[in-house]
Amino acid sequence: MLAIVDSGAARSMFPWEIAQRLGIDAALEPDAQGAMGVEGTGFPTWSHPGGIQGQVVRIPPANPAQPELWGPAFSMTPSFCHKSVFLLGRQDFFLTYRVLFHPATSAPPKFSIF
Repeated sequence: MLAIVDSGAARSMFPWEIAQRLGIDAALEPDAQGAMGVEGTGFPTWSHPGGIQGQVVRIPPANPAQPELWGPAFSMTPSFCHKSVFLLGRQDFFLTYRVLFHPATSAPPKFSIF
């Protein structure tokens, strides 16, 4: 499952399935305010009281069956929701990585992560 680097997301947001894969879904606590979707409607979210550890996985184009850990591990405090959204936001991902956007004229913007 691939996540989207989202400079518009204040906080990282993961689908509930990720909490289940990590085995932390039973320990999640409801967030007081939930979140607001791009369509303008609110929805409930949950967080793990201790946060989680994250790390980027690089998928080499020459050998996609052999993913590699890339960069430092970092602390994350994502929200989890019952939507298919998987976003890396400013509160944790952007504190670890410097993201530079390279706008293009006819293609979607490209970005670099350092």
